[in-house]
Amino acid sequence: MQERITQRTLARLDPEGTGKRYFVYGSNPVGFGIEVSAKGKASYFIETRIKGRRSATRKKLGSVDLMSLSEAQALAKALLGDAAKGVDFRYAPNDKEFIPDTVGYALEQHLKEKRHSLRENTIRDYQKTFNNCFSDWRTLPLQQLTKQRVKDRYLELRDAGKSSDYINKAFRNLSSTLSYHDIEPNPTRVLKQKDLREAGKVRDRFLSQDEVVEIMQRHSISSRHLPDGSTRVPKITRVFLFFMLTGLRKEEVLRMRWINISDGYLTITGDLTKNKKPHKMPLVGSLKTLVGERGADDDRVFVNGRVKLDQRAAQNVTTLKVA
Repeated sequence: MQERITQRTLARLDPEGTGKRYFVYGSNPVGFGIEVSAKGKASYFIETRIKGRRSATRKKLGSVDLMSLSEAQALAKALLGDAAKGVDFRYAPNDKEFIPDTVGYALEQHLKEKRHSLRENTIRDYQKTFNNCFSDWRTLPLQQLTKQRVKDRYLELRDAGKSSDYINKAFRNLSSTLSYHDIEPNPTRVLKQKDLREAGKVRDRFLSQDEVVEIMQRHSISSRHLPDGSTRVPKITRVFLFFMLTGLRKEEVLRMRWINISDGYLTITGDLTKNKKPHKMPLVGSLKTLVGERGADDDRVFVNGRVKLDQRAAQNVTTLKVA
């Protein structure tokens, strides 16, 4: 039964205890009360249902001997108000969370704490775009990273001739770092608010039907023989056809090793896939022929020590699509 908790209520509490724990539920505010242990130790508490949860949650506020009734009631009202908004008062921070001093240190901490979930290529990409676009901000205090500074740097990079795609990626990476540390307001959002971002070039280059036919015809020509008479080295047409038939990403194919192929199946390891989960697919029909003769386990299937894929051809693998 609820009652109005006053100084008289506190005076009635038995300091010696009754041998059993009991509760005094208050009405000022509702959800506030006093818990008395079996030995007579009394503590203020709140108990209420947090918005979004089915059951009630209880939290001790402090000892009756160390906290005044008015202080306990004020704290109870604040926490009960949070609960009504869906805030779990059990995990309310007592201290402010750590915020890096400088922009450079914020990036270092972001990549350090996320190193187990980010791919190595992603980490290198963050570091490279920061060094190329924001190297002079490494020692800049976060408080001085203003919207105006962000706007000026965006225009400066654009005037310097860097591509819109690269500039946008650099600011996306920076925005991700600031969001990771809960920096609000995030100054990079000004680019969207002011409609300053330029859209990157849309890839509109597709392999035509004639080009697909030409690739297949060139592939049908006998493989080029090496001086030792072997034909183990795959031609570029094999790479193109493997991409076209599987739909795999560039890194997934070019970094594929023979150890990943066994019993007629290709296993793409989690360090290569975008979702970090291994993927297994059967090598049947033409796919089995395209990978060529088996090499050493550590050798790459389409790129090895003797022959490296032409850089321009490798780039085309990611920019060309089948129409």
